[in-house]
Amino acid sequence: MRSRARVDGVSIANLWSELVSGGLRSGISLDETGLQHDGSAWTATSSLNEQPQSSSCADWTSASILGKGGTGNVGGNGNGWSGAADLPCAQLARLYCFER
Repeated sequence: MRSRARVDGVSIANLWSELVSGGLRSGISLDETGLQHDGSAWTATSSLNEQPQSSSCADWTSASILGKGGTGNVGGNGNGWSGAADLPCAQLARLYCFER
């Protein structure tokens, strides 16, 4: 078993299945250096952690104002942490990275 935790050691999920099931134990609001953030993060998933079609800004290679990408709420721990809204690909947002 490998726990998923923020950089400050606070657990967000104990198992991968818990991470992708919707809710988190604690919101992800810290970056890799420990700084607090809010706003949006690119996820390319729905609130049910399913990958909707065409939601990753061409696999994160497009900054087109016409394209859209799936985002979640930074710091959220309900279903909205991974699937809150689709934003234009040209908009700046954070990006969640997880090692499986």
